[in-house]
Amino acid sequence: AKGFNSEEIVASASKEMSKALQSKIDLKGQIRFLGKDETCLYLGGVFDVTGANGSAYTLAMAQCMTVVEGKMLSIYRYGEGKDGKAVEALRPLAKAFAKGIRLAPAQ
Repeated sequence: AKGFNSEEIVASASKEMSKALQSKIDLKGQIRFLGKDETCLYLGGVFDVTGANGSAYTLAMAQCMTVVEGKMLSIYRYGEGKDGKAVEALRPLAKAFAKGIRLAPAQ
């Protein structure tokens, strides 16, 4: 996809995960375009994750980018796995979550 920079996205994800977990997390891997359907545009990949304490593991991720009531959202699903098959297995989970989202009425 034009303007799609996998390295930039992975670097940003490392930073966001580190912030959320309040611990340095380093991700290595490639995010690729997985296709689209009536609900989502899909991205995904397999990542080697290294924590500040030296722990290391491999993680599969699928992302659904969608629009709900005019708002753009990204839903991520993570799971065990080291190949494309593991990534593909997460796609329907991300889609199902996206389809269940409704914006709450203003208070």
